[in-house]
Amino acid sequence: MDLPRLLRWLWLVDIVRDPLRFRARLMGTEHVIAMGHDPTGEWLDIAFPHFLGSANYQDYVTVAEGRPSYRKGPPTYHIDKQHVVLERIMLPLAADGIRVDMILAITVYLRSSDVSSGKA
Repeated sequence: MDLPRLLRWLWLVDIVRDPLRFRARLMGTEHVIAMGHDPTGEWLDIAFPHFLGSANYQDYVTVAEGRPSYRKGPPTYHIDKQHVVLERIMLPLAADGIRVDMILAITVYLRSSDVSSGKA
């Protein structure tokens, strides 16, 4: 796989337990551009005030429990409105091979111009 070409779409999230929280470890450049800021090092519930109440929060919990999450559809929070579709996969990682402590994910954002031109 040509990983260097994917790095701009890649992101990592640390999972901290008791209580369960998520912290951005790495955000690819496309995410920083789409979000308008770089949340690397920030708790997601602070960086994105609507995170805990969003439909996406349960996806993070699902991955923390060891199951992958896939989603395709409109962005639901934190992305500028010119992006109308995203496709995302979130995968659980466990340093000890048992307890999930990180999420590896790739998200691709499509702008309205991409969708209308048939690139979606």
